[in-house]
Amino acid sequence: MNIIASETPELFETISNLTTGRTRKLIAIQRNDLYQDKPDLVENSSRKLVNNWWFGTNYSKREISKFCNIAVSEFKKRSKINIEWKI
Repeated sequence: MNIIASETPELFETISNLTTGRTRKLIAIQRNDLYQDKPDLVENSSRKLVNNWWFGTNYSKREISKFCNIAVSEFKKRSKINIEWKI
């Protein structure tokens, strides 16, 4: 995620609108936006990325894989760097 953020910072804005279901986001500029329905998860289930973005960590492997596949796909459309994602 840090490679994506450093090479195409505008991409995070686009993918921050993706949710894992109805409301939960995997990345957000405001840490509290990651777990709007569960504020107790904010402190222990998030990690800081570059450019002051936050990544949620309390998600299933399936949800993270889905999100990262989308992020890598969008990154490839915008960058000349070739990266692969495997989980």
